Amino acid sequence: DEPDYLDLPRGRIQGRVHLTPQQLRFDELQIEAGRGKVGLTVDVGLTPGAGFMVRYSGVADLDVLGHVAQIPWGGMLSAEGTIGSIPYGHLRAAARVRAEGFRFLDVALGRASADVTFSDMVMRLGGIDGEIHQTRYRGEAAIDLHRTPVAILSSRFEARGRMRDLF
Repeated sequence: DEPDYLDLPRGRIQGRVHLTPQQLRFDELQIEAGRGKVGLTVDVGLTPGAGFMVRYSGVADLDVLGHVAQIPWGGMLSAEGTIGSIPYGHLRAAARVRAEGFRFLDVALGRASADVTFSDMVMRLGGIDGEIHQTRYRGEAAIDLHRTPVAILSSRFEARGRMRDLF
């Protein structure tokens, strides 16, 4: 068994469903879990060579989700982005995210924003800009989610302030 990349143990989903011979579409979809609420549109192709595309925007309660791949995280995340595979087989994602009370691994990162992409099982975080207490930080990272445990392929961070704010 492969590990779950995301796992929503409990939530509420509502929206509209449209089905044609070529496509399954979920419109005005809302997912609520914990303190979060995310709006989605999902298109699933049903013909050879088709794929799927999810467009989303909203706030996710990372404390409810608990992890991405095997990496623990927490806080509140505002995101707008896409995830899809057209045609099926090569999953890609892109998003602009902002977090409050963000925790990643065992590091408290406070308020942060970044551009996130995902392709070939590698999550890239670019333009990271954040602040916690009296410390500001910037950076970027690439994380291989295919490996178990996940591996940080590259990272670069610069922090100014009190390092104890981060740990």
